Amino acid sequence: MSNINPDTFLKKVQKSIDLIQFSEQLNTEDIQPYGSVGFNESKKEAEAIIQRREFKQLVCSSLTKATDDAFEIANTMTPILIGAIIAETIVMPLNPILFGWLAVLIARSGLAGFCDDSEK
Repeated sequence: MSNINPDTFLKKVQKSIDLIQFSEQLNTEDIQPYGSVGFNESKKEAEAIIQRREFKQLVCSSLTKATDDAFEIANTMTPILIGAIIAETIVMPLNPILFGWLAVLIARSGLAGFCDDSEK
């Protein structure tokens, strides 16, 4: 796992955000036969991960100057998460679609509200 290239991975995360945002504009019946396996599962997994206290504490400390833009959130949190996964500080898959969903879901909830909850 230490052979991962963070820049290449981040580009995949950014493409995933584009895919997520584009797919939500389409009728799901139109894309379902062509959708990648695991797309909806990644969203469900991201919804569960963003509820975890250790995840919130880890990413919120790095997002203090970020805006509610999913790309900015991904650019900021991805290197932190990759390092934490490699160091086994947090357990989650290195999946660009999952990281994309994390960024999108955090952006939608708003950083202020999301990170205020990490203190509780």
